[in-house]
Amino acid sequence: MKKAFFTLLFLLLNLSLSAQKPTLSVFGTMHLHNPGNDKINADLGDVNSPQRQAELRETIELVSRFQPTKIAFEWVKGDTLWSKYYYQAWLSGELESVIAPDDEFYLNSELVQLVYPLGKAAGLTELHPVDAFTSFPADSAMAWALANGQKAEVADLQQRFVEGQHIADSLAAMTITDMLRTCNSNFFAHNLNQNLYLKHFIGLGKEKDYPGTFLVEEWYARNLRIFTNVHRIVEPKDRVLVIFGAGHKEILDDLIRDRIDWKWVDSGELLKKE
Repeated sequence: MKKAFFTLLFLLLNLSLSAQKPTLSVFGTMHLHNPGNDKINADLGDVNSPQRQAELRETIELVSRFQPTKIAFEWVKGDTLWSKYYYQAWLSGELESVIAPDDEFYLNSELVQLVYPLGKAAGLTELHPVDAFTSFPADSAMAWALANGQKAEVADLQQRFVEGQHIADSLAAMTITDMLRTCNSNFFAHNLNQNLYLKHFIGLGKEKDYPGTFLVEEWYARNLRIFTNVHRIVEPKDRVLVIFGAGHKEILDDLIRDRIDWKWVDSGELLKKE
């Protein structure tokens, strides 16, 4: 009798927790304005062309089905310029008249072209910047490797960059929706992203020297901080869409899946047509 009581209590508790679970999805993107900040960059041309705008509208219509109550995006935590002031100006159709000249470069970015429209579609009045930068010492890691007899490892890594750029060029030739389908696929996560860090960068170093490992530590530290910042905005019953460069996606997905009190949604499902 006592055992049956506790079994029933456990089931009821699980049902209660399930009803309160927030739902999260990590939507990986490419930089639409091609800022050149990454080792591999895609040039999508004029994202304001009628064709690209139609592709963006299709993407926004599909992803909006997630119905987020909050959107977290790739901008430094604590920012209010892009998450509130510029966003409010964009909602009222006044962004181009108030934006600072140094910021006009971002008018073609995924922030203005993708994040803002998704926020509007969800009826959100503010957005949540959650990035937290760390170092990314790729050049120093490769320099150490060259100076310590790892010329072959560096050449192999540089070949990965060349191959990655070819793939990025192929992605840029797709529609934006198809490009983002690829960015949110297991193929991209396993073959084009994690393989670079957990096989090639990690191989730079010998004996008690870990220049490649330090780079990977910094990359994971950045993503852990992003995850922490997401944690700080999540409330029960929230539906949080996390929009970040696709290179972050698999790590953030893993962290979210490991939270037993959160529900994870595969972003690849968001881009499927019914």
